Amino acid sequence: MNILAIGSHPDDIELGCVGTLFMHKKIGDKIFLLIITNGEKGGNPKHRIKEAKKSAKMIGAEIIVLDFPDGEIKEDVFLIKSIEKHIKSNKIDVLYTHSRNDRHQDHRKVAVASQIAMRYVKECYSYETPLTPTSFMPKMFVDITKVFKKKMACVNCHISQATKYYVKHNALSDMSSFRALNMGFPDKKFEAFEVNKILKR
Repeated sequence: MNILAIGSHPDDIELGCVGTLFMHKKIGDKIFLLIITNGEKGGNPKHRIKEAKKSAKMIGAEIIVLDFPDGEIKEDVFLIKSIEKHIKSNKIDVLYTHSRNDRHQDHRKVAVASQIAMRYVKECYSYETPLTPTSFMPKMFVDITKVFKKKMACVNCHISQATKYYVKHNALSDMSSFRALNMGFPDKKFEAFEVNKILKR
């Protein structure tokens, strides 16, 4: 299958679903990453794109970086068409994107646009990040215990973001442990997803 993960900023995918992408890679799926902005509000854009490409190489994914304005993404036809273009050209089967419930305005706008574009995919799921509030309601959980170190290695590729609280205070490890505990597995690490679409034929 062909898998597309969408992030508003260069490190969003690593925070939310890169463990799951590694699990896809294990079974031979092809991975594409679509980054909507170059993250200029969070650091030097050249450095941020370089970090994202380093992470993509670790995943074994093809990466596409668009040039929408960081912090000012508009939920409009241009964004929807941009996402649809990459879904169609890469014949995407499964889409991972932000949650509509996310606190960050860019994340919410991309979530809405992605969920319009999901008409062209068989499955669509929304991931959480440390900015996702408690209104996030996951229905799918992926055991990433065996690839959690790889997840953190990808997160750590984003050196420019190393001072962020969720890196400094082990928020990702705690979040993954909490999701596993929710499902009755206290010694594991899970990523959690809202389910937007599953098409069975």
